[in-house]
Order: sequence, then C-alpha cells, then structure tokens
Amino acid sequence: RWVMTQVKEEAIVAFVRTWWKTHPYGPSIRDIQEGFGLASASTAFYRVQKLASKGLLVHSPEIARGISLPKETNIEKEVV
Repeated sequence: RWVMTQVKEEAIVAFVRTWWKTHPYGPSIRDIQEGFGLASASTAFYRVQKLASKGLLVHSPEIARGISLPKETNIEKEVV
C-alpha cells in the first residue's frame, strides 16, 4: 500500500501555492499529474483528496480547476 510522505505532501502544496502566484486560477488535476510526472490523473486525484482530507488543500471537484489553499493560508504574504 502506498503512503504519501510529508515531503511529497509539502511538494504538492508548494506546487499549488506557486501555481496561484503565477495564474489567476487554480491548477487542474492534470496540471498536478504533469507537474509531478504521475502515470495517471487518478493518482493525482487521490493525492489531492488525501491532502484535502488533512486540511492542507481545498478541493471542489464540481468546479473546474477547483484546487486551492485553505483560506487561512495567505499566499501573498509567504515568501518562497
């Protein structure tokens, strides 16, 4: 059974944070798949869902590009 490590979790959250800094919309599951070289979109979906269940991401699957950071995370103030 595959377990997402903290490093992978942080990398995906950082990817979403960086995406929002450079785009006026959220990343898609396919963007995350391609950004991490994952074999399938279902793997990316699974990882996003796991992070959403932990409160590290917000995922609204009924909205196109509905992946964002939780509201308490202010991406404007964070320096990467």
